[in-house]
Amino acid sequence: MLSSTTVITTLLHILRVKVVALLLGPSGVAIIAQLNQFLLTAANLASFGSAPGVIRFAAKYASSNQKETLQTFIFTLFASIAIGTGVFLAFGIPLKSYLSYLLLKDTAYSYLVLFAILGVPATAFFINIRSMINGFLEISTYARLTILSVALNLLIIGPMIYFFHLFGAGLHIFIMSFFSLGIAFYELRRIQKARKISVKRGKYDRTMLMELLKYGATSLISTVAIDSALMGVRVLIIHQLSETEAGIFQAAFVISAQVITVIISSMGSYAYPRISELNSTEEAIRESNHAIRLALFTVTPLVIFVYSLRDEFIILFYSQEFLLAANIIAWQLIGNFIRAISSSIGVLLLPFRHLKAFWLVETGQSMIFFFAAFALLPRFGLEACTIAYALAYTFHFVALYTYLKWKMAFRIERKNLKLLLLSGVLIFSFLIILKVDFLKSWYWIIPTLVLWAAISIEKEERHAIITLIQQGLKH
Repeated sequence: MLSSTTVITTLLHILRVKVVALLLGPSGVAIIAQLNQFLLTAANLASFGSAPGVIRFAAKYASSNQKETLQTFIFTLFASIAIGTGVFLAFGIPLKSYLSYLLLKDTAYSYLVLFAILGVPATAFFINIRSMINGFLEISTYARLTILSVALNLLIIGPMIYFFHLFGAGLHIFIMSFFSLGIAFYELRRIQKARKISVKRGKYDRTMLMELLKYGATSLISTVAIDSALMGVRVLIIHQLSETEAGIFQAAFVISAQVITVIISSMGSYAYPRISELNSTEEAIRESNHAIRLALFTVTPLVIFVYSLRDEFIILFYSQEFLLAANIIAWQLIGNFIRAISSSIGVLLLPFRHLKAFWLVETGQSMIFFFAAFALLPRFGLEACTIAYALAYTFHFVALYTYLKWKMAFRIERKNLKLLLLSGVLIFSFLIILKVDFLKSWYWIIPTLVLWAAISIEKEERHAIITLIQQGLKH
């Protein structure tokens, strides 16, 4: 269910990106990316970074059938979000011109920033309601909510930009925040009715709020740091180069991100709630190793596939105006390969309350991304930002592995180390060889991938695959 949801939402997102790219070009893509990033960062800030905590506490209270506690939790959460977003609006609206110059190097875009500011309350509620549904392990509801919000987004954005250009893009951000919230509220009410939960019966609990804030503070620092780093890198490009080149960077970033979309989604939607229910460190480490193996088998062929067809993907996702992204995408793909493995390990931190380590690693990674881009940009131009991304996630992986080995005796299983080594060698070799256009031939790429899979797949895994195929053929 989650894999099919991710595929559907990814396809819808591709169509949405294509619409924006065709109608607004590279500079428009950069502006919309900045506004959306600002909206998400502000929503997380105004809701105190509570989303990961919501998943954990919702899963805990729902699994133990603590209805009264769950009602109080939801009431307290909603009250805190209402207060936080209200304060944000009070400070954000008067600063719209300053924020416009900071983000986009032009106060003429202040009306677009205002649309994003006004969309923050609805977005904050939407993010947390979706996290709550995730924590309840209502997988089909979570999938439906995700698909409906993305589909509605696609349906609205084309006409809005076609008729109203940039103004329509900004207005679309504001309108979609409330449409998505409406869908989320409907789904939450349905779940509450089925579980016989009433938020009206809940009460404000200061102790519960402090526990949520304590948990959320760690997430807040790391989430805001990650979002701010990406937003900051685009600010560097806009201020030092141009909006157009910021759009080129965004193209490379988004296309390479598709490589790990399924993995990051499964970490948040399945692995994290699953590990949150476990009390045994050994069981959690086994789950993490399962996630690592799945990530490597997924991301390795995807990196090679995307890099082999980078020009075609850029034209498919965007347009020929963005083809310069092909020159910088290799480092971005390397960064996402490392990120896929790192995310599979990092899923252990929050469930076992390694909060300080979580925010230190996430914040450190974000700072390296921004400051490496800042230092390298004058010398390497736009490619500096993708190099910085790869460096940041190299740090992320090394720091996580070192810490978890020390604190939890974490280890990567031998079969996964073998797979990691084979995958790493394969990817780096392909990224070097495929720079030469005439070597882009599927006659040797596909056999090489088949050989990699044959060497990497264990005997019991091979038997399991054959059994699944045989069962499928029978039915």
